[in-house]
Amino acid sequence: MKIKIYLKIISLIITLSSIVYPQGAYFVGINFPYISISGNEVKLNSAIGGGLNFQYKINDKFSITAIICAARHDMNDNVLILTKSNSSEIFMSSKWTLGWILGGVQYYPFDSSFIKPFVNGEAGFSFLSADFDNMLNGFALGGGLGLEHYFSEHWLISAGTNVRYTYLNSGTIGGESVKMNNPLDQIAITADLKLSYRF
Repeated sequence: MKIKIYLKIISLIITLSSIVYPQGAYFVGINFPYISISGNEVKLNSAIGGGLNFQYKINDKFSITAIICAARHDMNDNVLILTKSNSSEIFMSSKWTLGWILGGVQYYPFDSSFIKPFVNGEAGFSFLSADFDNMLNGFALGGGLGLEHYFSEHWLISAGTNVRYTYLNSGTIGGESVKMNNPLDQIAITADLKLSYRF
């Protein structure tokens, strides 16, 4: 009985792997002016990071990507002022940004054997963390334009720019769960260079 279950699982994995392509993406980029929607600060950072996603090609024009996990490490200091429920201010240096994106859609206007342009849209959860005792969570929406080029069967390089809206309104500060009186909402303009490996 157990053998039959294992065989079914293996068969399912083989079937899924024929239509869904896992990719490990490692990217470096100019991460952007950060523009606070509530109005005051513009920050310029650089970053390095990576993640794992699964891509399903619908047809020659559209594909769907589910990003299971993505992590970015900001190279420059970025200090946020957080407000707890008791209105006291806490300063947190944010070095790591973790994200679980529910889904993304890519549209390829025309096919090319060398460089393919694409339009990208994404939506999902966003997590901002300095360490495990200090973490904020919320959601993110965004989209942008890019170019990609396969230089071997498994390796591709892509470059693009995105505009992403992030809203963070709760989390953990100093190990204590908090709900922010003044949620952190911001627009990030990103320029990324990605090197990806397709298994």
